[in-house]
Amino acid sequence: MVKYICILCFILTMSKFAYCQNKIDSIVIKQTIKNVVFVTNDTSYKYTKIVQQDGVFEFTETLIDTVYMRNNKTYKLYYPNRTAHIIIKWDYQQGVDTIFNYFSNGTKDNSNKNPLIIHEELMYSYILKQVGEPLLNGNDSVFRIILPCEDVNICNIFKIVRFNISSNSIQLHTLTAGSYDSLGIKPFNRKISIIKPKDAKKLYEFIGQAKDLSDDNCRNCNEGNPWILESKIGMKYNRAVISVLCLRNKPQKSSFVEIFNELNRIAFKYVPYNCNAPAAVLKLY
Repeated sequence: MVKYICILCFILTMSKFAYCQNKIDSIVIKQTIKNVVFVTNDTSYKYTKIVQQDGVFEFTETLIDTVYMRNNKTYKLYYPNRTAHIIIKWDYQQGVDTIFNYFSNGTKDNSNKNPLIIHEELMYSYILKQVGEPLLNGNDSVFRIILPCEDVNICNIFKIVRFNISSNSIQLHTLTAGSYDSLGIKPFNRKISIIKPKDAKKLYEFIGQAKDLSDDNCRNCNEGNPWILESKIGMKYNRAVISVLCLRNKPQKSSFVEIFNELNRIAFKYVPYNCNAPAAVLKLY
């Protein structure tokens, strides 16, 4: 299983390296491995987190045996007049990382969910945990967006937008969650803004709309990376999980999509965020 994943993850990268160099003796690729337990409100799941040296990360089912990870693995790629030796070095981190489901909120039953949804909840919970986002389990009113920077391709950069709404003010929290190396997801460009009265009026209107909303999902297998909008109004929690490809084929847009678009518009006025690598990362290259 792990061997198969390694080959798939690096075959394209190796091809690029091979053609960019006149002679290749060996290419060393590092992977960081960490066992994970994903805890939901009614059960727990065992996964292994694998982070490539370029920051691309994934979760595979079951835990990896540490005995298997002791030795490096070597593969060969053949090119005209030369052979590239690929050495996979595993950095196995001891212990088990516990990740709680950010989307359970004590009311969601996970027993009948298909594995795709569980896997996505794990991935987005990991991202939120890594950047220090709070669980939405209090009495506050909150809108939160998790927006991948790639609709279809492998994604390791995400934008997180959160509106904390009280009776007399609204705070906007924005940050970039990026994975650029084997350390995995880290927060960048964290900013806090106070929403002006004109925009706050629109957000207070959304609270009334959100009270009547139910969960919305437009997400099927192989339809790219979904964005997530969470709505927490008092004790009522709902979320929408929408992939752009699914949305294109859905003639009638839900109220969640309208709220999502408006929240993004307001947030962009205060913090014009994009999906470029943060300056702190660009300095490394």
